[in-house]
Amino acid sequence: KRVAPGNQVRVLFEFVIKRKPLFYIINLIIPCILTSSLSIMVFYLPSDCGEKIGLSMAVLLAMTVFLSLIADIIPSTSLYVPLIGKYLVFTMIFVTMTTVATVVILNVHHRTASTHEMPEWIRFVFIDVLPKILRMEKEEEDKDFAATDKVRNGDLRVSTDRSIGWGESENHPSGRGEHGSSSKLGPVIGQAVENLKTVSNFFKTGDEDSEVNDEWQFVASVIDKLCLWLFFIVCVLVTLGLFFQPMFLS
Repeated sequence: KRVAPGNQVRVLFEFVIKRKPLFYIINLIIPCILTSSLSIMVFYLPSDCGEKIGLSMAVLLAMTVFLSLIADIIPSTSLYVPLIGKYLVFTMIFVTMTTVATVVILNVHHRTASTHEMPEWIRFVFIDVLPKILRMEKEEEDKDFAATDKVRNGDLRVSTDRSIGWGESENHPSGRGEHGSSSKLGPVIGQAVENLKTVSNFFKTGDEDSEVNDEWQFVASVIDKLCLWLFFIVCVLVTLGLFFQPMFLS
């Protein structure tokens, strides 16, 4: 356009350079979103499968290799952090946090009654409150089985009101002769009763420890589901917040 008077002509050209985002969407954004989604699936795996840490480390290593490969694609500048660079940093931090959370969950899952005592606030928060919010139910044993187990592994009570074989019997006039043999069996029966009490206490202690172990595993499953929803919501909100304006409003 002409901007100078007289015979002088001055022409100004205005160039609007706009980068097409298709290349970056296919090669950067979509792989990062899929990697973040894969890291969220770590919390969906059961803790007993033994592959939670393996999947977390595989995703973390894949993300590290991916960042090293695309270092030349991202514009090199120290004056301003590009949008793609922000999302890649978020993805790296996100995958690292999922790995840390997985380690904590596995630590809680493998706790036992002999190593850790469950505090009351953990029992209140993760067994009484959060399962109702997350719609989780603790598996309970069958009532008939529980009653049978209680009778089998409960306290052994032996009545000592009656003496076995002591004194004369109405049907056996020669009770005095049996008195000697009964007196010999008395210590043997007492020792057998003590052994039965020891066995009963052993099984009772085992049942109590097993119940505490089940509570720790249930707490770990509650934390698993809580992290699943929290990390899913964070991933969706951050992804939409970063890419909604440049992709849909520009």
